[in-house]
Amino acid sequence: MLFFNKSIISRIGASMLAISLMALVSMLGSVMVAQNTKGDAAGINVAGSLRMLSYQITTQLGQYYRLPSTEHWSQVTDSIKQFELRLNSPILKQVMPPSGDSGLHQTYTHVVNQWLQQVRPALERTLQLQQAPKIADISAFVEVIDSMVLMLERSTEAKIALLSLVQAISLAMTLLIIFVAMMDIKNKVLRPLKLLLRAAQQTGQGNLKGRVDYYSDDELGLLSRSFNQMASELAKIYADLEQRVANKTSALQQSNEALQLLYD
Repeated sequence: MLFFNKSIISRIGASMLAISLMALVSMLGSVMVAQNTKGDAAGINVAGSLRMLSYQITTQLGQYYRLPSTEHWSQVTDSIKQFELRLNSPILKQVMPPSGDSGLHQTYTHVVNQWLQQVRPALERTLQLQQAPKIADISAFVEVIDSMVLMLERSTEAKIALLSLVQAISLAMTLLIIFVAMMDIKNKVLRPLKLLLRAAQQTGQGNLKGRVDYYSDDELGLLSRSFNQMASELAKIYADLEQRVANKTSALQQSNEALQLLYD
């Protein structure tokens, strides 16, 4: 702190460094959030498509129950395979948190287990026995999928909110640093420069009594003290010269009077 009080350049440099750091933090935050949200939209789309496929399988099973045919059989089995592919899609797994303690990860695991242990076996039995699909079972499964999709959306929104918070804090800190730097420049640079300019103009006009009323340990404070010292020395030299001139003038006056007396 003492070092900054003694150097204007250091204070301005520190302000520029702080502003640069705030900009860097904001950019790094943007990059990190962009990386974390990469693929979230695609993951949400895949998760949302699971709901559509669930109802689609139910509809196709109903058609197969009413009119058993190879075509309807193929449609149902293809939809089941498509559902399983999307459930195990790398895109969907990529947006899942790696930690097993995460609520989103647990919900995804629950969806996978429920599909493998309950829903798919029930669909296969329904398909083999040519029974009407149980809408209630599919609806309960879709509710779990809806919960997973909602948690994915909230996770993405939380990341974006974090980015907004980081940028808002960085902007506020940057504005605060700029305000402090401007006030420091006004009080520690502009004011002493005006005082120095006024004193220099007075000295240029022959008034050696002008002084700079600014006291600080920084560069302009040193310059002000040096200017005041220089003005004092000039005033002493000027006074000494005036005294010498007065003495010479008095001596010459006496000589002239003596000569005039001798002449008379």
